[in-house]
Amino acid sequence: MKWSEFFLEIVLKSNNFVDKYGYFGIFIISLLSSLSPFLPIPYFVLLFTFGPVLNPFFLALIAALGASIGKTLSYVIGLGGKELLEKKFNKQLKKLRSCKIIHIPFKNN
Repeated sequence: MKWSEFFLEIVLKSNNFVDKYGYFGIFIISLLSSLSPFLPIPYFVLLFTFGPVLNPFFLALIAALGASIGKTLSYVIGLGGKELLEKKFNKQLKKLRSCKIIHIPFKNN
């Protein structure tokens, strides 16, 4: 498959996606791609593809809202995970903290 055929197929599928989900689909895609810190999903390609079809101002606004909520949720999940790990592995962390060579960025209890 040639690159031009590949990109044409992406454009056609994305136009079907816009017809089906519209702004809500953009919101969900940007939220999910911003929620996953270890596996980023390049949703900007879809934004550029949807620009001529949807209103660019509202497209950017909805995508930014979804990305902001996704990053905030990712932060909150990470913060809760840190506290959970501190409670679960408190003894092991105290042993590691007593060793002055290794710096563990968790609170001392």
